[in-house]
Amino acid sequence: MIRLTIVPITILSLVLTALSAMGNSNVDPVGTWNIEIAAPDGSTKKRVATFTKQEDALKGSLYNPDRDMNLDLVVERDGSENKIRFTIKFDGSSVAYAGNIDGDSMSGIVYYDINGRKFDASFSATRKVKN
Repeated sequence: MIRLTIVPITILSLVLTALSAMGNSNVDPVGTWNIEIAAPDGSTKKRVATFTKQEDALKGSLYNPDRDMNLDLVVERDGSENKIRFTIKFDGSSVAYAGNIDGDSMSGIVYYDINGRKFDASFSATRKVKN
């Protein structure tokens, strides 16, 4: 009887370990992402982030169609999880995106610090499919 109980528990343990490892696998963010930000005023802001791999580092840029500007990003990753953080710094201000990647989807929070005024907003993003 004990032997029959140990086998299912062992199998269950192996399955849960495999699922946990899959959930924590390091997702590659390389590509172009269409971002939608739910702004505090109720509007939706659109941005486009592009991430490339150069040697062992991720590089990124963010296109703001409202100002027709491309800005360089500082990109940070937590190698053990599907998390990414990318930041724009300009004239003493910053905008930091902290997101979770799930396949070709990303969601998270944008933290604004504009001339000392701090606020945040949620965002979602979808990776463009390569043609």
